[in-house]
Amino acid sequence: KYSTSLLMIFAVLGLLRMVLPLDPRSAYIIQSYKVYPAIRDATKKEVAVGSAQIKLGTLLLIIWFSGTLFVLIKKTWLVIQDRKRCRQYKAAENKSVNLAAEQLHLRNAEIIVSPDVGVPMSTGIFSAHIFLPDITLSEDEWKFVIAHEYQHIQSHDTLIRLFYLLLLALFWWNPVVYQFQKTLDQLLELRCDANVTKSLDKDEKALYLTAILDVMRKLRDIASIKLL
Repeated sequence: KYSTSLLMIFAVLGLLRMVLPLDPRSAYIIQSYKVYPAIRDATKKEVAVGSAQIKLGTLLLIIWFSGTLFVLIKKTWLVIQDRKRCRQYKAAENKSVNLAAEQLHLRNAEIIVSPDVGVPMSTGIFSAHIFLPDITLSEDEWKFVIAHEYQHIQSHDTLIRLFYLLLLALFWWNPVVYQFQKTLDQLLELRCDANVTKSLDKDEKALYLTAILDVMRKLRDIASIKLL
């Protein structure tokens, strides 16, 4: 029901809790007489790194921040490469797309149709772009596809993904964040579909789902032909 909003709140509260480890007077603190002292003593032990001696806690922090820096550099490089690839797309003219976009009255979003685009997608925060494959669809089908991608822009899904990449960089050592990344993409898609269809009647919702499925079939067929 609450999609990513509740998850974002939990993430922000978790980060604040790490930065500001404060407990209210009513908090019930569970004391650990074995685990925490053992961890504290272990982090104070010195280990040999080459010819130098360094505390285990300091070494773990260095590994943590080194991993975070590596993930940030890698993800930033991938984003830059994606932007370069998008700029190299060859634009194509599609009258059905133009007519569908006029009916939707899009604001602050540029639509680009290209044979280089594999699947419909939207990108950008301040300057948004909608990339569409050069396939044959009816005007109504294009209308639903564009509305779907435009909803991603309206919901600031790109910003949410960037925020999650920051969490991924911070907690690169935790396998849960990699598993949840797939769940996040599914949640964003489900929320987008729910927002697009909330004002539609039953018949219009059926047309919307039919259009999305038709697009996926055609893209699958095109991909199969390319593989052959």
